[in-house]
Amino acid sequence: MPRDAVDDAVAARGVREKRSDGKLPAHVITYLTLALCLFADDDYEEVATKVTGSLDRWGCWNSAWTVPTAPAISQARKRLGRGVFPELFERTCGPVAGDVSPAAVDIAVLREASGRAGDHQRAWTGSVCPPESAG
Repeated sequence: MPRDAVDDAVAARGVREKRSDGKLPAHVITYLTLALCLFADDDYEEVATKVTGSLDRWGCWNSAWTVPTAPAISQARKRLGRGVFPELFERTCGPVAGDVSPAAVDIAVLREASGRAGDHQRAWTGSVCPPESAG
């Protein structure tokens, strides 16, 4: 995820950190939460070590930073909230197959329906295959 997109999503949701000296700024927690999805079998500290280790190797991380505790990460995730991720999705994701494929049309329906209560169930049950190949 591009850092600009993460920063824009955080700002749009109004969950930017209140202190500049915080160990877990909102953009770091966003990346950490995304990594937790990729490494679901690992605990918080292991995932944080993986993420920051990669950044350190690329030369864009302060190696003096220490991995926070699991409770600190949990609290930071609560402060961040859930709203950043749909916002980030809307800012960065689009149909892979192009705008005219049946799957792209269904994805557009899902994206449109995601903001309306009740419609998401109908959208999820729609076919992603054209009628002639369904079944």
